[in-house]
Amino acid sequence: MSENIFGNIPYKACFYGAIAESFYGHKSEVEEIEKLRELLCAFKVGEFGNIQQLILMVDSPNRDVRQYCHQLLAHVCNHDQLDGFRRILNIDLEIDEAQRIIVRLGETLSLNAIPIIFDIVDELDDPELYGYASMALHNIFPWDGVDDDDFFVSDKKHSYMRSASELDLQYYYYRGKPIFIGDVAKELINSATVSYKENKPVVLVRQAQILSNFSGVKCPIENAVMVGETKISSVMSYVKTLARSNNWKKGVKYFYGHEVN
Repeated sequence: MSENIFGNIPYKACFYGAIAESFYGHKSEVEEIEKLRELLCAFKVGEFGNIQQLILMVDSPNRDVRQYCHQLLAHVCNHDQLDGFRRILNIDLEIDEAQRIIVRLGETLSLNAIPIIFDIVDELDDPELYGYASMALHNIFPWDGVDDDDFFVSDKKHSYMRSASELDLQYYYYRGKPIFIGDVAKELINSATVSYKENKPVVLVRQAQILSNFSGVKCPIENAVMVGETKISSVMSYVKTLARSNNWKKGVKYFYGHEVN
């Protein structure tokens, strides 16, 4: 398998080693990998018309293909295409795979992901999902009490969903506000500056991923790296490059600089 079959960073090669192994496996698996490559190439140039083909692949018999598909779907789907994630309810999943998929739902940045997260938690009925569901909800719309042990089995979640439904559904949200790449870039700078001044590993959660996926330009730092003079300079240059590269709109989701719509 070619090292860059899935294109350049941030979607470099693939994130799951077993996909590479399956490339040399059955013909059906080879075809799935090739289809993923074709879809990704189209998405990178703003051609999102074939999202439905990606949705049909999320219940692939190959676990690693499923995980890659859910990851990519989270980053390129619009509000109306999130029901593709419900297909996992028709699959006999290990709990760790369900946990990853719930986290991906948080990465969609869509308020429409919230009821799907609750439905998956209710359907699978496993407390091991609660922490991952809380993480996903925080990424979209933080709420007091979402970390409580009884949140997912109490009336608190209904209050949460009512509050979320009062927000403007046309926007994509990051931590309770319509997402704006400038706000995420400020978080990146702040975290990098703290790391640089205090000589501690940088603490990042989703900032590097969002900036890389939105722009198609890899963020120069990742979570837990040390930020010295070279790194802090790279971060500042990176943010300036992002500011000049597009007329970014608040509340809009992007993939490789293209509006997801």
